[in-house]
Amino acid sequence: MGRLVAKHVLRQPEVNIPLIRGVGPTLIPRPQRMYLRFGTPIDTGKPARVSAVAWEATVKQRTQAALEDVLADLQELRETDPFRRLNPRGWPRALQP
Repeated sequence: MGRLVAKHVLRQPEVNIPLIRGVGPTLIPRPQRMYLRFGTPIDTGKPARVSAVAWEATVKQRTQAALEDVLADLQELRETDPFRRLNPRGWPRALQP
């Protein structure tokens, strides 16, 4: 649908416009849960006898591995969250027995 809009309205078929699913027919975004986590700090101090190129590759690899671990944990949390699709106004009632 976004490509169709870009092709006919913008005259640029290679552009993909993300369509927002708003509240009703408006552009107000629907409330949804957000899953955030801070990872452990990554040491970026370069050791004395390591070349800059090698250290850059090491830091990049460590950062990528840490981000992939955090994202995998958050995706698992999101999939197992029983309140993921619950309306935010219903959260207090769902937590009470």
